[in-house]
Amino acid sequence: MDLDAVRALFAARYVGFSEPETAERLARAVPGTVLPFSFDPDLELVADPDVVAQPKLYFNAARLDRSLCISGADYERLAKPRIERIASPATT
Repeated sequence: MDLDAVRALFAARYVGFSEPETAERLARAVPGTVLPFSFDPDLELVADPDVVAQPKLYFNAARLDRSLCISGADYERLAKPRIERIASPATT
């Protein structure tokens, strides 16, 4: 994640990661899971174009013991994230 890109995207002065309690309240999932959807209007879902271009995406299903697989195209269609370049450039 390129935090500077996220900061610029939202015209913010500072961007950081929230404390676990806030993340759990907004995501409605335990910290450590990778929730692919937003169910709270205060939590905007943003995805990098390289993510939705993947043939297979694996996510925790809001639990640490279950996962799901979905194509990037299906994920974009179902989740309707805001598509913005927010990933750090790949290192070689």
